[in-house]
Amino acid sequence: MAEFTDAAGNVWTFRLTIAGAAKIRSAVVVDDGEAKPTRLDILDTDGFVRVMTDPVVASKVLWQLCQHQAKAPRPTSEEQFLELLDGPTFCAAREALLSEIVDFFRQDPQRKNLFVAVRMALEKAYDEMPEKMAIFAERGIEAEMRKRLGEQSGS
Repeated sequence: MAEFTDAAGNVWTFRLTIAGAAKIRSAVVVDDGEAKPTRLDILDTDGFVRVMTDPVVASKVLWQLCQHQAKAPRPTSEEQFLELLDGPTFCAAREALLSEIVDFFRQDPQRKNLFVAVRMALEKAYDEMPEKMAIFAERGIEAEMRKRLGEQSGS
């Protein structure tokens, strides 16, 4: 179970499950400029990269995972929820999401695919904004994932 606190001090907890992934797939549509927008599959390498590099998509995923908690006095709509994700709050929420994805794949023999996806997300982030890559390196995200999954450091 992961959690984060929004800008108003509301604590949101969530857990990634197959049901949650299905909900995300049915609700979050990604427009890559292709002829037809596609549905986001958070458990797929491309979907994971998109979530880790696109703040709007990541925020919509978070809403899908937290929506069941949206009762007054908390935000009760997606727009209200997104309004409370400022920069620092969003970064903490995205880290919680990454942690939950890692935990989801902890026992998966195919978890090396997750490392490929993380590496792709980090490379894309570096290409788009070198400062973002420095933050990932500073926080040791890849090393933490390897530790959680019981992997050795390195390629």
